[in-house]
Amino acid sequence: MLDEEKNGAADTSNQQGGDDSNSSNSGDSGNGGDDNKQEPTAEELKKQLADEKEATRKANEIAENQRIRAEKAERKGKGDDKKPDANAQAGLSDDDLYALVDAKVPRDDVNEVKEYAKLKKISITEALKSSVVKTILKENAEKRASAEAANTGTAKRGTTKATGEQLVDTARTTGELPESEEDMRNLAESRRKKPK
Repeated sequence: MLDEEKNGAADTSNQQGGDDSNSSNSGDSGNGGDDNKQEPTAEELKKQLADEKEATRKANEIAENQRIRAEKAERKGKGDDKKPDANAQAGLSDDDLYALVDAKVPRDDVNEVKEYAKLKKISITEALKSSVVKTILKENAEKRASAEAANTGTAKRGTTKATGEQLVDTARTTGELPESEEDMRNLAESRRKKPK
């Protein structure tokens, strides 16, 4: 029982700050060598609070940056897996796409129709009914047709050997004789074989 009373008395002296074992340590902590432990001043508390706020702000900033990076990586990962819809990418609604297909607008002219509709602030369906767009589409179709015709005319043609009968017919109709010796021989042989 005496031990308990001594322990209880020691506890109360510790709470009051009058413990002799702490008095030697309090001189080392810069409290001026007072036997009683001093509470921090208002300036020290303000500084401690400001330091804690700064540490919390930095931790929140780091957490926010990590969250943003994670969201970007997640969006990038989803973007690779899912390919965007061609209609959405081109900025066409289903009705606009149907109108373009129904009007048989070539792929090369779709942008011109879209630009006209955007300029006039009308739908693509209405733009396709416009005489301006119809004229543009007709002119572009003519240009493509003439370019295609010109392209087929410039294709490299292989040389063919004329048959004996062709050489005879050419010589009779135009009076032209072949230039190579081989063609001259073929002409002569064909003429001998062909009855008059």
